[in-house]
Amino acid sequence: MDYFFRGTLEITLPDKFVYSIINGSITPQQFTYIKAKVRNTTPDEEVQDGIIQAVAKYKIRPDYQDDLSNDPPDGEVMEGVEFSYSVSEPIVINIFNFHRACRQQFTVKAKSKYR
Repeated sequence: MDYFFRGTLEITLPDKFVYSIINGSITPQQFTYIKAKVRNTTPDEEVQDGIIQAVAKYKIRPDYQDDLSNDPPDGEVMEGVEFSYSVSEPIVINIFNFHRACRQQFTVKAKSKYR
């Protein structure tokens, strides 16, 4: 039987204070990477061998302008826009104690649509 981690992980900003950024003028609009610090906050439980993945939930701006002339985004315009999701490639991890924040960079190959 495979092991499923049932504890909690804390996800915080990376050292540069930005999880990810995209160039909205490139189609399709999607993340290519996500950076974060990840820490196990479950007492007395280590993360076993396995994989870890990141999922980004976001909305694509329908009125994006390359020159940013219509920034900041209008909440009314974004209200009807459905969420998009980007799922990272799996990162293989070996058993270790994640109780100290570890920097991770997750690579995203393609945008996914989930509901």
